[in-house]
Amino acid sequence: MKADLRPAFVHDFQTSFADLEVGDEALARISWNATAGSTILMDVRSRRGAALCFAVQRLSELGLRTSHQEEIAKRLADLLQKFER
Repeated sequence: MKADLRPAFVHDFQTSFADLEVGDEALARISWNATAGSTILMDVRSRRGAALCFAVQRLSELGLRTSHQEEIAKRLADLLQKFER
């Protein structure tokens, strides 16, 4: 990921998570977009994994219970399966 874009994506994820009107699909999209600047992620499967990793890191930073993090991460992983290039 481009280092200069990362803080904006982190902020977007955190503020979107705090907004009760924002759904999981928006969080998945932010995570997906955060991986767009990577030059090493050539295939969709790798990009999905990187997007999920980004989301899991953000969830951890929010201080949620582990079980809640796992629940959200599973939903985001399912949503990311729909994303293509």
